[in-house]
Formats: sequence, structure tokens, C-alpha cells
Amino acid sequence: MHTCPRFDGTYQRIAYFLLEQMQKTNFGNIIKERLNQGALYIGCSAGSVVACPNIDFIEKMDNPSESDLKDCSGLGLIDFYVMPHTDHSEYGSQARSILKDMEENNYNVVGLKDDQALFVNGDEKKIL
Repeated sequence: MHTCPRFDGTYQRIAYFLLEQMQKTNFGNIIKERLNQGALYIGCSAGSVVACPNIDFIEKMDNPSESDLKDCSGLGLIDFYVMPHTDHSEYGSQARSILKDMEENNYNVVGLKDDQALFVNGDEKKIL
């Protein structure tokens, strides 16, 4: 686990664990209900990965063995993929490799550096 220098919090490779817990607790459906009521979804790192159609793409950078996840279907909040941490000092080379592979295989994917955010509103997507 690493401390994020600009934020009071921690992060680690947890997309599989996060999605597993969302499925077990029905939290994914709660998020979708709240979005239908006008709430915003803000996902950082694994939170952006689980918003995708599925999370299989992150396997090389995550640790699937730390969960008992059977279904890797993401929340499907977006119809494309988000590859975070493309400039991270520890994970950047893995992230860029995954991003390159996805682009070469014609996936609709957006790579993000750690100081970037992706704004999505319907079909509009904008890197901030």
C-alpha cells in the first residue's frame, strides 16, 4: 500500500477486490440507482477501472488472486475502458504496455496520467 502525496488516503492494486465487494454488497446497483437520480460518479484508480464494461484488461497490473471474484463484468457505467496511472513511477510501464496492447487490438480506451481526470457526460468525454 502506498500513501498518495497529494491526498489524505491510500491506494493499492485493488480492482478485483473492489469489484468483488461491490458485487457482494449490491453496491454497484446502489451506484447505478443514485446515478439515475442525478448523482455523480467519481472513481479514482480502481474506481475508474470498475466503471468499465469489464476489468479483465487490468489483470497484469492488479492482483486477481487477492479476491474470489467469479464475474469480471464491471459496472458498465461507460462503454469504453480507462487505463489509469500511465505516468506512475511504479506502475506506469505496465499501464502503458496494457494501453498499447488495447489500442493495437482496437479497444476504445482512454489512458490517464495521475494528474488527469476524465469527465464523461453522455457521449462527451474530456480529459481534464
